[in-house]
Amino acid sequence: MNRNLPLFPKLAGCFAALAAVVFPRLAAADPQAAHPRVTTVAVVDHQTDQYNYPDNRVALLHAESSGGFLETMFNDGGSSAWRPLAWPNPSSATNGIAGTNLLPSLAAVADQDYGGGSIFFFAADSRVNSNPTARVPFFAGDDSWWWPGWTVPTSTGNLIPMTAFSYVNPDGMPRGSVFGLSSDSRSLRELRLYNDSCFYYDHGPCPSGASLIIGPGSSLATASTVGVADTHVVASGSDGNIWLRSSLHNYGWNWQNLGNPGWSSARVPILVSHWSNGTTRLHVFVPAWVNGQVHLFERYADRGPNGYTWSTWREYGTAPGGAPFNLTAGVTWHPRGIMNIHMFGVTDHDSSDCHGGKLMGFYWNGGSWNWISPRAVPTSFSCEAAQTMSVAAIDSSSMTRAGAYLEDNSGQIWEYYSTDGFFFGWNQIN
Repeated sequence: MNRNLPLFPKLAGCFAALAAVVFPRLAAADPQAAHPRVTTVAVVDHQTDQYNYPDNRVALLHAESSGGFLETMFNDGGSSAWRPLAWPNPSSATNGIAGTNLLPSLAAVADQDYGGGSIFFFAADSRVNSNPTARVPFFAGDDSWWWPGWTVPTSTGNLIPMTAFSYVNPDGMPRGSVFGLSSDSRSLRELRLYNDSCFYYDHGPCPSGASLIIGPGSSLATASTVGVADTHVVASGSDGNIWLRSSLHNYGWNWQNLGNPGWSSARVPILVSHWSNGTTRLHVFVPAWVNGQVHLFERYADRGPNGYTWSTWREYGTAPGGAPFNLTAGVTWHPRGIMNIHMFGVTDHDSSDCHGGKLMGFYWNGGSWNWISPRAVPTSFSCEAAQTMSVAAIDSSSMTRAGAYLEDNSGQIWEYYSTDGFFFGWNQIN
């Protein structure tokens, strides 16, 4: 990822000014608290193909600085290799979005309804105009061909797509939701995909009215039974608290204040979940400032008959080496039949936006929580800084593979992946 392009100006100058507008209460204290726009997004589609063969796939879409798109797909029912998709990359894919010199931020959902399985990519900008819209630039009807998308009116103002999930609705129809924030970062907004149509909903501000921060891993749908799901979005507030927006069993939305155990300010929170002792356990992880260093905090809750029972906050200290860091997303998967949870992010960039930006992580290996020490992408360029953009995993009977997807300072896309949970390697995608 090249932060020196208009999309990510140097942190010492333009980015700080942009952050002051988009995240007004947080910019002065912590200009790297918020996650940058997502210009490479990965999404997993669990399906069978038209011949009823398992065809779990990871689709990856990348927005280029020139305005076009690149896409590729990894498929466990086919060649088990990255391959380009057949659809061309028209620069007009984001027509209908207000003009700006910033690339769109991307989010994606998988939908099982159309043609045996589809993937929808959402894009938008952060500037409000007289007719605010979000754009669905592409959706995949099959592994090898794409349809053009459409423009969705958003009525109360633009949103910046940042996080998304999909699940099966109680009526058996697939549903996907994409979440983003308003231009002033105070209002949570949603685009809902249902029955091949998109709907817009403004969740409004949290009860304190604080500015909010979310990232690619800040939303999650947890299904307790087939057709019934709990849905969650977590955000860090400029009031110092962590705010959870939840809907239990697809009925109603409510805000919940998860509090502050003593940090001065928090960064991007992420959600992961898994099955534990016969019920769903939901985790919130968030990096936060304590005495001049970024520490990792966790709070989890177990699902009961009337909702979630929350534990107290737990602290895991600083990342190895002590560098400040932020998180992007996490996945739960089962290599070798053992439940693993892997979360990824990067250390902070330096003031030149050239160094730092090393991949780091935190994971559960089936018995304990552990750190992944910061490591630079193996680029040949002198500026090694990179940014995690997305995390995805294939977790099927035919394949287990988890990957974090990064953009380096030269615009190259990298995958840091494992198939067994033990050994990770680098794969340069473009």
